[in-house]
Amino acid sequence: MYSLQELDTLEDTIVLNSHELKIHEASIRATETKTESTVKATKISYDEKGRTATLDFGQKIRHDNAKSFLSLKFDGILNNAMAGFYRSAYTDADGKQKYMFSTQCEVCTLFLPFLCFYFNVY
Repeated sequence: MYSLQELDTLEDTIVLNSHELKIHEASIRATETKTESTVKATKISYDEKGRTATLDFGQKIRHDNAKSFLSLKFDGILNNAMAGFYRSAYTDADGKQKYMFSTQCEVCTLFLPFLCFYFNVY
């Protein structure tokens, strides 16, 4: 769940940095003064070249008091690229090769295991 408190307004779409992630569901729980509503994404599209995912909610979302939250259900892949979530081999005390799951999340690869709002351009 991502807090959207730093956003002044919420339009009908949100674009996230994403690569090799499949978003199954996205919704925003928005609070308007004293009422709360949940809006589900009506369409989720991907730009593989730009490494982004666009969540389309079909309507502008009121978020008057800046206490809205974005909830996502998504899957990623376990890769061998030593970036994001990846599989790493090691030798145990008995000399047997085993595998562990690791993460490598620098600014330029953080969007591999997690959807991100911000991507620093060097």
